[in-house]
Amino acid sequence: MKDTGQMDEQRNLDRLGVVGSVEVYDANRELYLGRLANIHEEGLMLLGEMPMQSDHVYQLNLELPMPVCGDTSVLLGVDCLWVRSSEDDPVCWAGCHIIDMSEKAREQVRALVAMLAEQ
Repeated sequence: MKDTGQMDEQRNLDRLGVVGSVEVYDANRELYLGRLANIHEEGLMLLGEMPMQSDHVYQLNLELPMPVCGDTSVLLGVDCLWVRSSEDDPVCWAGCHIIDMSEKAREQVRALVAMLAEQ
């Protein structure tokens, strides 16, 4: 397995697995990256076939399967901390730290985390 970044367990919050499909796009390039694997108020993990770069900042658009706080998308600025991929498997895992979000996006992430915690 190829590890292009360091994956230290430094998070303070538990990430909650996502039920349903939350599609994730690079908002600047309008490029599909994959789907949300898990999330908490400070970070998230993506699963996709489009490789991301560690130590790279992305503007992500999360397309929600249902409205959360009145909207079906969430715009987040993230720093990609690590990427894991394998030559045998086209799946790419990426761990990101949320570094920028509007107050509405913060409310949406909190609501999404609360909904996932109930499931």
